[in-house]
Amino acid sequence: MNTFPKNIIPTILILASFVFCQDEISVRSLTIEGNNSIKTKDIKPLLRLEKGSWFSKPTFDRRLLKMDAITIKNYYLSQGYLGVLVADSFSISNDKAEIHFRIVEGDQYYIRSIQVTGNKILPSQRILDILQFRTGEPYNPVTANLQLPVLEAEHHRYGKLYANVTIRDDIQDSVDLLIEVHEGIDVGIKDYYLEGVEPINPKVVEREIVFERDALYQKDLMDKTQRRIKETGVFSLVTLSPIRLVQTDSLVNVLIELRQFKTREWISEGGVYPVEFFEGYDAIPGLGGDIEWRNRSLFHTSTNFSTKVSGHIPFEQDFYYPKISYDVSFSNQWFLGLWRIPTTIGLYYETLKKPDRREDPNIYRYGFKIENNVKFLNRSYVLSGISWEKYIVPKETTVNEKTATDIEQRSIDFKIHIDKTNHPLFPSRGLKLDVDLRQTGGPLLGGSREYFKYDIGANSYFPLLGQIVFAGRIKYGMMVGWKSSYDDIQYDKFYLGGSTTLRGWDTFRFKTQSAENGEVIPYGDVIRLLSNWEVRFPLFWRLGMELFIDGGLLVSNNSSIKYSSIEWNEGAGLTIETPLGPIRLDVAYPMEDKGNRKIHLGVHYIF
Repeated sequence: MNTFPKNIIPTILILASFVFCQDEISVRSLTIEGNNSIKTKDIKPLLRLEKGSWFSKPTFDRRLLKMDAITIKNYYLSQGYLGVLVADSFSISNDKAEIHFRIVEGDQYYIRSIQVTGNKILPSQRILDILQFRTGEPYNPVTANLQLPVLEAEHHRYGKLYANVTIRDDIQDSVDLLIEVHEGIDVGIKDYYLEGVEPINPKVVEREIVFERDALYQKDLMDKTQRRIKETGVFSLVTLSPIRLVQTDSLVNVLIELRQFKTREWISEGGVYPVEFFEGYDAIPGLGGDIEWRNRSLFHTSTNFSTKVSGHIPFEQDFYYPKISYDVSFSNQWFLGLWRIPTTIGLYYETLKKPDRREDPNIYRYGFKIENNVKFLNRSYVLSGISWEKYIVPKETTVNEKTATDIEQRSIDFKIHIDKTNHPLFPSRGLKLDVDLRQTGGPLLGGSREYFKYDIGANSYFPLLGQIVFAGRIKYGMMVGWKSSYDDIQYDKFYLGGSTTLRGWDTFRFKTQSAENGEVIPYGDVIRLLSNWEVRFPLFWRLGMELFIDGGLLVSNNSSIKYSSIEWNEGAGLTIETPLGPIRLDVAYPMEDKGNRKIHLGVHYIF
């Protein structure tokens, strides 16, 4: 017997239309009153509900309204207004909400005196720096409470696993603070246990452990162990937890909990990002995609295996065909199983064409490389490697037919990258330094070519007013031993022009020369000087703007480097913030030829 109601489908459709088709309530206005001491422009960026615009129309939500009221109160508390009151209200008409916050600020309290007791391991000033307490400044209990776990973690660095800190405040017309520190006893490690390691060989994890049994518990060693285990590429989650022993207060066991990535999987990704189209030139914004099969634990070890097919095509002019690549690589954190030097061994094959050469046959490149990558200081690293590669170049694409089909290159590379900026994609302060060295050929390496190349660059970022950032970059590079008979297939010489160097010129075409057939082609040289200077600032929503000047020159010898010889461009650009970094639309023109305007689409900031 069929008991399915006949009217169930119409009922579901009616309910769905009610749930999904009802009009959303948007925010028409958001007002704040009573904030006599703190400006409205400083409060509104903290709120989740904000006035709608052409680009952003937030949906009204009572839960977010209450959260915004709490946010305003916490902000006032952080400024020393301990008796602040925040009331929220709203009204709705024609599917539009008008939001109102009323603030009663009360008095602002400042710190008059601070006393720290019971501390032996950490100096008093270090404790105050972590809690962000200073006499004469507003009393900020909100930040102090958030920083208490940081202070406890600082004690864990010295084996004080059960340290406790209590903040007592005496509030009158000002605030007197008493910070009581109870450090507790030193805690050592009895043993450690692995959980979730199977079917991986436990030795893969054990050799990454840097702490020892019967030694003092130190958080720095726990963090280093966690980082080393994650760097194997096998585990998606690694946590280390001290487990207190019942029979003693001075010893703990360390539980290492592991969660593995899916061992074997297909990975596909694509989008708009900087494309490494030519090995010798900066990345060019373009469209790319990869299809990869990966085994993160070959034979239940920490060796990663990858085979990948990639296709990339830049947005720049004169690129008519994509670069197609095929790569096979093996990687492990331990070189030959003896030294912990992250190593990748790879084979590659690719086919490409130079820009503006649509009638020429493809250029083929294949080779073999070994790379070692040692990381330090978060995003900083030292990269070294050796490579052997060969080019198959049709004769009609080269000037010198003798090297047309027999170009073999053997190189040693060394790179230092030091990144002390505050954000990898949106830096606003800090420094960045790059040193790239390459030796190709020579008595030891051999091959068809012999030259030495170095490239040094420094970036700096300074906050100005509010969110306005001043950024600067200087790069200098030189090649020694490059011969005019060499065919510059990978743009190993220095070129300028385009969205990543000099934006007042087309890509590669800061300098050009005429070929025998009359065609104008890019011209590179063996010495390059480049400088970029920008002021970056937000506009509204996720939009920002940049004002910039770029300067550079290409010469054949150092004696030709003169400030008067540097050519400059100036311009402006719009940026849009995305989770993968900013996307730029830059308009620039050479200062000596302001009628020759160039427009470039860029991915990420130029530096």
